Amino acid sequence: MTSTTPNPAILTGLRNPANAYMAATGASMAGTALGMLGATAATTVASRNGGLATGLFVSVVFLASALAVPYAPRVAHRLHVRRAFAAAKALSAVAWIAAGVALLLGAPPLATLIVAAPAFGISAGVAAIVSPTLGKAYLRAAHTAHSAARMAVVGGVAWAAGALAGGALLNHVVFGWGVLLNGILTGVLVVTVTRVAPPTEPHAQRAVDHPWRSVIGVLRSDRVVALTAIQAVLTMLFIAPLVSLTVPIADGLRDESLVILGSLLMAAIGTGNLLAPRVVHRETARHPALSGAARTAVAAGGTMVVLGVVSLVLTRRIELATWVVIGIAFGAFSIASRALAKGSAAEGGEPGHASVNLAAVGLVGGLAAPFGAMLWGALIDGVSAEAALLVGATGGILGSLAVLAAARTTMPAEPATS
Repeated sequence: MTSTTPNPAILTGLRNPANAYMAATGASMAGTALGMLGATAATTVASRNGGLATGLFVSVVFLASALAVPYAPRVAHRLHVRRAFAAAKALSAVAWIAAGVALLLGAPPLATLIVAAPAFGISAGVAAIVSPTLGKAYLRAAHTAHSAARMAVVGGVAWAAGALAGGALLNHVVFGWGVLLNGILTGVLVVTVTRVAPPTEPHAQRAVDHPWRSVIGVLRSDRVVALTAIQAVLTMLFIAPLVSLTVPIADGLRDESLVILGSLLMAAIGTGNLLAPRVVHRETARHPALSGAARTAVAAGGTMVVLGVVSLVLTRRIELATWVVIGIAFGAFSIASRALAKGSAAEGGEPGHASVNLAAVGLVGGLAAPFGAMLWGALIDGVSAEAALLVGATGGILGSLAVLAAARTTMPAEPATS
């Protein structure tokens, strides 16, 4: 008779706060891939203009996230970082579960997801600001960029697993199951963070009486944070939509099962996250974090050019194999760029100022994100998916090169050590 007793080594490992946090984050990230695949597949097939419909849903999420960002430092100050993160993720779990149940009961997909989108966005906005500080505490990392890159590895494995599982599952069942499972797996992260404390609690965040004024003040007074915010805008306009609109992009590139193709590209991008720490360490050893963020964004744009060209000239199996390779490269460079941007913002001031700096960058980038999603959606439906890729790549590369040139006149030649 086979024993069902859990392996003691596994239980011992999960008692380690860092391991427990990474495992729960991985479960949540797998759920996010599954949920986004289900949600964007549902909005893509629910409308004749699937790209615009999905872009609209994603835009509402991004807008709500951006508007929540200035208040995240206040939430972090009042609840402290760990409780603020748990509260944000609890809101996310409840919203995804409710939307999933509604879809399974036959509710209209686009209307249901747009109604739930503000809750998705608010929770994501708050979590995005406090998670770098929380992750650094759990992993006891010396630099925020390093802990962000390590978490990217966890997220990459989980995202790839969730995407592949979602492609297999959602090709046979209702898309609402992906949405529902995302909420359940997010709940695992809420329970873990609530019950398992980090080795040292994150720095208490300073009080913010005037959230918008504080965020705008940082952008005006700190040139590095301002340039990091510009890089965030470029990323959200021209590069990030490849991740959030994977399903309609895959649907536009190939006239086959959109769930299977979307999950394949999502999994490739997630696998690329495994290489992000190596890219981050290489960049921080040679350049300040801001310069590294711009340089890796240029590289991500280059992979998008290749993906667009390949989809025009290749067919069938060779094309799909090339998608995987390009997706891995894109994932490595895009995630590294975001990790370096977080490091540039979070470590640009004294301890306790990280939330405000991250909120400033998150607000500006978040306000740009809906325009990026709608731009890509319009290009996918009005021209082609290849055109969306090439336009996004051109804007991302040229803009990031301009930020890189500005950073060289602002930052010291040697890498930052703060």
